[in-house]
Amino acid sequence: RGDGPPVKNTPGPDLQAGVGKSGTIRPALKDDPEYTRYFKMLKLGMPMEVVKHALERDGMDPSIMDQDHNSPVMVGVPLKDDPEYQKYFKMLKIGMPMDAVKHSMERDGFDCSIMDQDHNLPLQRKKKKGGDEESQAEKDSHRRA
Repeated sequence: RGDGPPVKNTPGPDLQAGVGKSGTIRPALKDDPEYTRYFKMLKLGMPMEVVKHALERDGMDPSIMDQDHNSPVMVGVPLKDDPEYQKYFKMLKIGMPMDAVKHSMERDGFDCSIMDQDHNLPLQRKKKKGGDEESQAEKDSHRRA
């Protein structure tokens, strides 16, 4: 009827005010399905340093655990503003083709598939390729003298 107070369409206590770029509501860090494994480790009594190491091992940013666990995940800088990849976005900006930029990334030891991601979103996993001495020696064996 309209006799009671107006009903607000707000997220519950487990979903704090964290709206992502796609318009979806991000859950609190402790409730985020991507991080449940690590909070379970904490619940079992594992030290924070062990949990951070597990995050790093899985290619995630361990400093995320220093944030407030009741607030949504704070995203990092967009890929296009990441200082590590600035060089490649400058190449795109001056008009170089994407294939040339990807080749340059491979040459520098980066995974070129990073450029296929959305440039306005932060990069979750930043890992350099290979780096083995064997793979480098194999590459060098195919070069012309």
